[in-house]
Amino acid sequence: MFGHSLALFSTLSVVAIVLADPVVPPAEFAIIQNGIYYFETNTAKNWFDASEACHRMSAELVTFETLEEWKAVNKYIADKNIDGKYWTSGTDLAVNGKHSWFTTGLPLNINIWAPGEPNNRFDNEHCDHIHNTLGLNDYNCNSVSLYICEARRSCD
Repeated sequence: MFGHSLALFSTLSVVAIVLADPVVPPAEFAIIQNGIYYFETNTAKNWFDASEACHRMSAELVTFETLEEWKAVNKYIADKNIDGKYWTSGTDLAVNGKHSWFTTGLPLNINIWAPGEPNNRFDNEHCDHIHNTLGLNDYNCNSVSLYICEARRSCD
């Protein structure tokens, strides 16, 4: 009898832990053009933790492949009145001064930088975030910002 109670308690403990730390966030993903995005508008994290939070949702920090995608996401931010600073997958951690998308390894091939950026201020800005829809800004990876996750569409 005690063995069954212990097994049931262990099972319930695992269920309680899973429910207390859900993989999928309470908010829904937004479909914008052909992309699926999650906007974290409450809890700021450093770049590394934001990337991990996206992975827990089977997503990645956002990568902007086209100017149209960039404009559509920024329009969504403006329309929803959720302006802020949002981490992207952009970084120059691999090669200082050469910003690329961490999720694809491809260089940033569209000019979406905020005026005067990237500037690597104080020689410690290596992760890129959206700066209030003005453009990308290189920023200290250990600083906290909100973030945008992008989920890949599965093949139908």
